[in-house]
Amino acid sequence: MIELIITVAIFSIIVLTLASIITTTQKEFTYFEAYNLLKTKIQEITNKTGLYLSESKRIFENNTDDNAYLARVNLSYTVLPDTVLPTIDESGSISPESDNFDSSKVGNSLFFASFEPQAILKDIADGGGSTFTIRINLYRFHYYYPGQIFDKGIADRNFSLGLIHWESVKYADYTEIDSYSGTKKENIVKALRNQSGVYYAWKVSETDVNNAFYNLNSDGSITLDASHQIIEENEENMLEFTTGISGASIRCGLCFNTGGDFNPGVTVPQFATSNNEFPAGFEVVAVGPAGNRKILLRLVLVSQSRGGIRAIEQVSIWQVKDIW
Repeated sequence: MIELIITVAIFSIIVLTLASIITTTQKEFTYFEAYNLLKTKIQEITNKTGLYLSESKRIFENNTDDNAYLARVNLSYTVLPDTVLPTIDESGSISPESDNFDSSKVGNSLFFASFEPQAILKDIADGGGSTFTIRINLYRFHYYYPGQIFDKGIADRNFSLGLIHWESVKYADYTEIDSYSGTKKENIVKALRNQSGVYYAWKVSETDVNNAFYNLNSDGSITLDASHQIIEENEENMLEFTTGISGASIRCGLCFNTGGDFNPGVTVPQFATSNNEFPAGFEVVAVGPAGNRKILLRLVLVSQSRGGIRAIEQVSIWQVKDIW
């Protein structure tokens, strides 16, 4: 009996020790896995955003005219309070250490229009017996913003923050279409609809949104649409991913502003001046003249798993076109 008791005691100690080792190992593995998921996701977002920025046509900023454009975008997610576009500082710097850096101009969202592959319209008749191949520039609007996700709380909050990418359908260049006349112009409009699936046109240089958008009609006419809502093609949370191979629950989002009891290892913000929840882990700086404009993006992601809370950051700078 004594030997049995001793054997059971030793076995219990071994089981408890092994359980502790397994639990610790699982936590460490999940922590490591969460870090790798963040690392992969932050690079994926940076590459995708940079690809669209490299084809930019017009960058919108925090002013009355451009905010009126943004108001024509209908969003599915709740935007983080105090979210703003950056203010373009043509003589500014992207370095906080510079005397020319202005933190008040930093935003936490990004709104721009990018080039799409041209519409190549074939067999466009001019009414005089001749046909032509016509090329028309196409554009797509993109809006990146921090959106509140209420079913996946992080750091004792009842929500996490997604980085939402909203994008529009394609818009044709109104000025290029309007440079033609008569039958040829009508046939261009019809071909845009029938050959390229484009039903709207945008006057790129127009600052007044009420005069910026046009309908391409099936009869070949173009009509101004003063109340046009920019048409959505897709809206997604770029921070959605499946659970890792460990099967453990891993939550990911934009990092909240740090301080107090929340210190995940990366400081937020770095460029903007914090104001309540603003800016969170997405900071946008826009500087330089139109012909030499630079966009700085600072992205900070945070994950929470049974291994703890961890943050990772990436800063990227993009040379963009903003001549319209």
